[in-house]
Amino acid sequence: IPLSLGIRDSISTRMTYSTDYFTARETWRDWRIEARLLIELAHVTRGMRVLEIGCGGGGLLRMLRERGVCVVGVDTLEVALKLAQQRAWESGRQGEGEKLSLSPPHRLSPSLVQVGETITLPFRDETFDAIIGQHVVEHLPDADADAALREWKRLLKPNGRIALATPNARYPDPAHFADADHAHVF
Repeated sequence: IPLSLGIRDSISTRMTYSTDYFTARETWRDWRIEARLLIELAHVTRGMRVLEIGCGGGGLLRMLRERGVCVVGVDTLEVALKLAQQRAWESGRQGEGEKLSLSPPHRLSPSLVQVGETITLPFRDETFDAIIGQHVVEHLPDADADAALREWKRLLKPNGRIALATPNARYPDPAHFADADHAHVF
């Protein structure tokens, strides 16, 4: 994480989740490698319905959509969802005036849903072929992380996959993941 984004060597640093942060992180080599690996681990293929938990500025949603995937992104942050929506419009894949909504599999426009701090998500059982979460689970206290995993499993179709990436406590430079919003670093 570049120091220009305000990350210091203190583990108590409060991360600023802003448009600048979400835009910058998608340029980081590690973010791109990790995103591709998550897609691979989830065995994502054309025509699947994929949910991204904590979709941020929508970079991973765009990568999935380019693979012909019906994507839904959820996030608690309005700033993230506004950026993801803006970038979806700018990509030229949506018609003028079209609203983002839960799409049938043949439409490739991302659907975006703002969720609160609750673990329960507003989808029916067995809705998704895969669920991807990139740097989300570490923000949940242990009890909530267990509940979230059960909820995500509920949303998966039989034989669906969950692929998660989270900071590693053994990473050579722990300041790389310094964020006071992290409840647990695995």
